[in-house]
Amino acid sequence: MKRYTQTLFLFLFLILFTPSKAEEYSFRRYTNKNGLSHNTIPCSFQDSEGYMWIGTEEGLNRFDGYTFRVYKNHPLDIQTLPGNSIHSISEDSDGRLWICTGSGSCYFDKETEKFERNFIPFEDEYSPYFSSIIKDKDQNIWFTRRDLIVRFSLKDKTVKHFPAGDYFEGWNIALTEKGIPFFQITKVFISGKKRAILFQKHRF
Repeated sequence: MKRYTQTLFLFLFLILFTPSKAEEYSFRRYTNKNGLSHNTIPCSFQDSEGYMWIGTEEGLNRFDGYTFRVYKNHPLDIQTLPGNSIHSISEDSDGRLWICTGSGSCYFDKETEKFERNFIPFEDEYSPYFSSIIKDKDQNIWFTRRDLIVRFSLKDKTVKHFPAGDYFEGWNIALTEKGIPFFQITKVFISGKKRAILFQKHRF
């Protein structure tokens, strides 16, 4: 099932644990009838404070275990989300949330509850849209999409662009246990349309 066809959001609650018995779990289902902004959920993320952040097709949701708080784009307010379709969420060491939407990327300051969109001086030929985002152990924020990987340093605010080649397509990012980023890469072979998926350690 593709990530954008998810229609239900499940929270897993531990209700019983004893050394002499197997663990038993209870599932509770949450939908838009319970306060979730939309039932299609491309991504979710648990932050350092324990909050669950749920990215939907109609806004960002924060869940505290009891209720949802919804954040959405407001066209006349540039300190809101760039768009309501949420693709990826991550967090840096200062507790800021980094978010990729269908209309651009931003970070969220939890103290001010404001979204900052213009944080990276993107080169003119590149748009700020990305499909995946993550922070590595060296305080870099990595953004990926089909034709581009971008590294943004939180230390010195520098930006490095890595455009895709003729047989290179960048997609999702993952981290090793040591915090080293791996990228999901699609390579198209010259001999035909066959594709291969691999994870490749960055060596930029």
